[in-house]
Amino acid sequence: MKNDSTVKPSKIKKANISTVLFIYLGIAWACLHFLVFWFGMNIGTVYNSFFTTDLAGNLKWNGLDSYKDVFLYMTGQKSNGIIDIRSLWNTLSILFLAFCINLPITLLFSYMIYKKIRLHKVLRVGLYVPCVLSVVILCLFWQLMFSGTSSGASLFSVLEKLGYSNQKVIVNGWFMDKATAWWGVIIFSVWTGVNGNIIYFTSAMARLPDSVVESASLDGASEMRQFFSIVIPMIWPVITTMSITLIGGTINWFQPAQLIIGENMAASVGGGTIAWIIISQVKGGRTVGFPAAFGVVISIIGAVFIVFFRKMMEKIHEGVEY
Repeated sequence: MKNDSTVKPSKIKKANISTVLFIYLGIAWACLHFLVFWFGMNIGTVYNSFFTTDLAGNLKWNGLDSYKDVFLYMTGQKSNGIIDIRSLWNTLSILFLAFCINLPITLLFSYMIYKKIRLHKVLRVGLYVPCVLSVVILCLFWQLMFSGTSSGASLFSVLEKLGYSNQKVIVNGWFMDKATAWWGVIIFSVWTGVNGNIIYFTSAMARLPDSVVESASLDGASEMRQFFSIVIPMIWPVITTMSITLIGGTINWFQPAQLIIGENMAASVGGGTIAWIIISQVKGGRTVGFPAAFGVVISIIGAVFIVFFRKMMEKIHEGVEY
């Protein structure tokens, strides 16, 4: 009797070749992407950091002068136009905001969705809306709300009727004054930044063994006790990973300030960041030496900080397998 389940060796060989080819093509694409967009770009940045540009746009050897300028800038000994030490502090304030406000609130909201509190579906939709909408739309909406009564409809027209009396801010808005511009961007970052990691945290919480949570509940552990003593330690590796991505995102953070305040206005009202300085310098056709050297120094500092931060996070809680 003939066995229909047998497969010809030629078919097996073709299947193996297709599988191997698929795997190697996938690896080749990843390697090509790494070589072009990471290795190539970073090598180019390091190379440009030792040069400056003359009036004709040609590269001219500059040695370590650009790195000296970066050191003077970061220590507050040099300030010129957009090269303002406040931009560095703005980036640090975004980092502080991400860890001390956005991350805890995101964890709390994720826990509320995981526990399926009343109206948790409404909460989920409300928090996911900023993830779906483009950052350009959100920035435009925020700018229109707080741009001041001189430019049309503004929330300040309502606040004025409720007793707010600062006419300079009411007329010109948040983003035209050095005292209020950055605070407007900070509040926007809280509004849009809380939702960023909810999907990851709720997914990690959904994987928690029901037996562990139910056992704690039967032992009389409150919801807050379960949150801090069970949920947080068990999803700690996810928190560590998301925290590291926050550091990288903070260093590259510039677009909301650019869209809300305006690229040309950011310097005058103190709304610049590290990434904004680098991009503005390059777009403005200025020398490539300083922004390249600045990027190299910030990358090294960021990498060292991430290594120590990861070790610190691993010492707080060890990874839990379940």
